[in-house]
Amino acid sequence: MSYYHYTKGCHLPSIVKDGVIETSKVLLEKKERPAAWLTKSPVWESACNIGKVINANELVSGKVYQSSDVDLISVNDDYMKREIGMCRILINESLPVISWAKFKYVSKISEWMYEAIDSHSRSKGCPVDKWICTFTPIPRRYWEGIEMFVDDRWVRWDEKMPIKEFVDLCLSCNGKQPQEEELINGFPKKHCIAQLDFMVKYKDEIIRLWEANKDKKGYIEVYITPDYKPYPTGFRFIEKRIRKSSFKHLSGLMSESDNYALVHFLWEATFTQYKCSIGYEKEEIQQYLS
Repeated sequence: MSYYHYTKGCHLPSIVKDGVIETSKVLLEKKERPAAWLTKSPVWESACNIGKVINANELVSGKVYQSSDVDLISVNDDYMKREIGMCRILINESLPVISWAKFKYVSKISEWMYEAIDSHSRSKGCPVDKWICTFTPIPRRYWEGIEMFVDDRWVRWDEKMPIKEFVDLCLSCNGKQPQEEELINGFPKKHCIAQLDFMVKYKDEIIRLWEANKDKKGYIEVYITPDYKPYPTGFRFIEKRIRKSSFKHLSGLMSESDNYALVHFLWEATFTQYKCSIGYEKEEIQQYLS
């Protein structure tokens, strides 16, 4: 029997190149210990599709929430298989691990976050009782094989072709079309246009929210669906100390009067994010607030 580390196709080449499965440092709470996640289940782990809890600042530490109270970004399995790639690395069971239940007490995760993830995952049918993890990176000596889900079965990489070619081949077998579109700085033009159009279309709403919170330290956070619409949670002001220099001025949305709204866009269509400052003029403020 093997353990399984499920991962995305876009991550697999770098994992193979480095020869190690690193502990995840993404979306961790401040004191939470980074872990490398595994499972005893041979079925694709849909929890890998989840992006982020997007209403975390509304949840109270220490309180237990139902899954319906927690807003999460996710994509379905069909999209994952066709566009991203469902992959797994088989791990020898001699690797020392801890259970999901024990993780609650030794990881320093907050109780409310643990319960929120547990409740939501169980509601989606995820086998959380089979989840296991380690707090140290997993070197290649523990790996038993690499597989990718094609059609309805797992296909083993035989290492005769480069891993990226293997991923691309599997994606094409699942129906992903090769990109022949024009690129801007290596990025598909259609997405560049769609993202800029979104910023222009919702500029008024962004400025209204910024002006309402301009005396606070923080930024606006926006999650955008694959068809470039804001999620139901809308535009959220995140009160937090930040480095303004990390929000880049956007050409075409500059301000002569040096008024800028700081916005963190998270684009689900491309699985990318972008921090920018959107400029506006003083004489426009009343228009935006009206």
